[in-house]
Amino acid sequence: MLRGVLTQLAQNDALGGIITGNGVGRELVGRVVGGQTASEALQVAAELAGQGFLVSLERACASLGADPATGEDSQAGLQQVRADLWECLLGLQEAGLSTVGELTIYPGPFGALPSARWPSGHSPQDGRQALAELVRAAQQARIGIVLGIGPDDTVTSTLALAAHLADQGLPVSITVAAALRRAESDVRAAKGPVRIVKGGHEDGPLERFSQPIEVDKSFIRCAKQALRSPNRVCLATHDPRLVEIGRALGLRARRTPGDLEFAMYLGRATGLQRELRDSGQAVRVCIPFGPDWFARLVGGLAERPSGLVPALRSLLPGS
Repeated sequence: MLRGVLTQLAQNDALGGIITGNGVGRELVGRVVGGQTASEALQVAAELAGQGFLVSLERACASLGADPATGEDSQAGLQQVRADLWECLLGLQEAGLSTVGELTIYPGPFGALPSARWPSGHSPQDGRQALAELVRAAQQARIGIVLGIGPDDTVTSTLALAAHLADQGLPVSITVAAALRRAESDVRAAKGPVRIVKGGHEDGPLERFSQPIEVDKSFIRCAKQALRSPNRVCLATHDPRLVEIGRALGLRARRTPGDLEFAMYLGRATGLQRELRDSGQAVRVCIPFGPDWFARLVGGLAERPSGLVPALRSLLPGS
């Protein structure tokens, strides 16, 4: 029932405008969203970098593509997503934030994965080529690229895309969802840096752990597996228990802040973010932005409603 309510809220485009239309709403949104535009998100990134944080700009995308039933122009939305990411890339470079900046890219909304939702004239091959050009430019600018993980039907194709880019000399970081039973094997097969998340999609054909404690155990196993490799590891969680375990595992593996980092979303668990930063850990703040911020934020809770209470708790001042 809760998932259905959240899904309906996510599809209400007007509600985001209503929330930002009053002072309280604007203040809350400003805490968790980098803004409507890339330039606004870049300003937030510069402020956080000045405070000693690493940053990752994430163009919020509500779905893989526009629903054909709505008649919306999927191609126009796709081009806007790409333009925003290019603006972020160039903006990070111009601001001197290359070594601390990163882009999180979802290949589906970028148009690099097959989907029946795209217009008949769209080619995923063209999308992969466009992504390769962006990754190449990021590599030259020393800006990291992470491929975000989407619904079940995109997981395998996203990991295959990462391997394809690596074979072209364009390595990117991959995201692995600990909620999936395949997670450890995905970490083991990774050819480059890995970002480990709990995972937000509760439905789909892939086998997954049903209990939160099992997801936590999988997260820890994935972290151990990743730390055995020479690659950079990112542990993306707001859970203080998992953060503490991750710190202990990193110490045991003799990892430095340069090759082990903790990632959290803007405005969530800010007290924990500062504590980690002040203790010398590398903390990357993920900054979602774009016109689809409301659908992405609420849609994420709809995918995993069990995370609603922890999410709200992590937004409390001082948390």
